[in-house]
Amino acid sequence: MEQQDSLVPGDAPLSRRALREAAEREARRPNRSRRAAAAPARAAVAPGHRWIPRAAILTSLAVATIAVPLTAGAGSGAGTPGTSEVVAAPDVAPVGPSTLSIVSSAGVEEAPPASVAQAVSAEERTVLAASRAVERSPLPGCDSSAKPQGTNGKLSTEGLCELWGTGNYARADAAVALAALNEAYVQKYGSNMCITDGYRSLSSQYTLKSTKGGLAATPGKSEHGWGLAVDLCASTYQGTAKTQWLRTNAPLFGWDNPAWARPGGSGATEPWHWEFTEGVEAHS
Repeated sequence: MEQQDSLVPGDAPLSRRALREAAEREARRPNRSRRAAAAPARAAVAPGHRWIPRAAILTSLAVATIAVPLTAGAGSGAGTPGTSEVVAAPDVAPVGPSTLSIVSSAGVEEAPPASVAQAVSAEERTVLAASRAVERSPLPGCDSSAKPQGTNGKLSTEGLCELWGTGNYARADAAVALAALNEAYVQKYGSNMCITDGYRSLSSQYTLKSTKGGLAATPGKSEHGWGLAVDLCASTYQGTAKTQWLRTNAPLFGWDNPAWARPGGSGATEPWHWEFTEGVEAHS
């Protein structure tokens, strides 16, 4: 009789299903062990430490954001992506008003800052003063387009304008231009140009000729008789600085000390005698 294997009491044969379930339980056991081992490590990390990586990232982004604008345009060569070369900012034409436009756009009663005004040449400032003065009429009530009727020394009062309260007169267009020059003079020297004589009637020309002889023009031939000449007080033109200023700036306003009245000219030297060039040349 074949001998049977002995069985330990309580060791019943396991079915296939039981064996499979036992194997599955065994397979799941290491995972639970790993999770159990990792739990103490997670618990050891302070809650606040979880923000350290985020803070580091934000800081890096901030540094990058600041660094890019600072480096762009700092060098002169074109950069290549991925290299340390700096990309140069493109050349851009200046935008905004020029210095000259700032000075010329200043209001009638206001002056541009001295630092700006000095950036414009003296000649340009003088021209600007002339144009601005004419635009706002330095002689209120004087119509520069009006022309007097009559002959030399016998002009109608219409078309003649008084020179800023001096009691002397000049042809309207000449008077407005001279008033503009006077404003530039006031800005430079702080006082009005002093006028001793302007338009002369024919009778006054005869009187002057009888007293001054060769220093006076032939009656009926004087530019004073056309309202195109004035005589200045010595205090207005004497001195090298004032003489040079007038000779440089007066022509910009249409007035000049004619060549014949200068030293070495064809007539007597008369530094006080100034004429409105355009008007004189028109009837010469």
